[in-house]
Amino acid sequence: MTASSSAPNSSIPKKVDVFGVGNALLDILSLVDDDFIQTHHLNRGAMTLVDVETQGKLLQELENQSLELRCGGSAANTMIAIAQSGGTGYYTGKVAEDTNGEFYRQDMMAVGLGFEIAPSQESGATGTCLVLTTPDAERTMCTTLGVATTLAAGDINLEHLRTCQYSYMEGYLWDAVEPRKACIETMEQSKRYGVKVAFTFSDGFLLDRFAEDFLSLTKTYCDV
Repeated sequence: MTASSSAPNSSIPKKVDVFGVGNALLDILSLVDDDFIQTHHLNRGAMTLVDVETQGKLLQELENQSLELRCGGSAANTMIAIAQSGGTGYYTGKVAEDTNGEFYRQDMMAVGLGFEIAPSQESGATGTCLVLTTPDAERTMCTTLGVATTLAAGDINLEHLRTCQYSYMEGYLWDAVEPRKACIETMEQSKRYGVKVAFTFSDGFLLDRFAEDFLSLTKTYCDV
């Protein structure tokens, strides 16, 4: 990995705080007891990738529970916190042209974030994350990525990126080839435009698999 050695466009005014990139996932929130976590042999307090069938079975068992929907994803949650704290930003993540995708888009825009990326044209649904919260406030997450994995380098809006002070990306992008390319593209173009780069490792299991890559990214591109 090599970063551009110059920033010819660093003088462009930075009017927006953060350009975020991540997996766009609709969070499905539910309160459960510890027995539910243990019965289903879930990795308590961690995020686990599951298939649609597995997530569907869990949802069936929660059909009499009160469920709450929110737009989410690691980087998305950070961007929402920035917006709620008075900051400004754009968020880039891929959703499908379905009900969940439209809910996600509207929810993002409602907090004041720019979310103008076109829906995925690939088959599949908007990604979802079942967030199971136990009485001690510990969150256990079962995630189906859906079309989030179709995010590509060409989806990065450079006109938006160049006006931001920071770009912010999540380590979860490393789980699929095209989002990984989008992450690197954002970092490289950030350096070109004089945008500072922030990157989160996201989860310990990612470090187990990608520690060498993440260390290289940090040394090559990252400011934060």
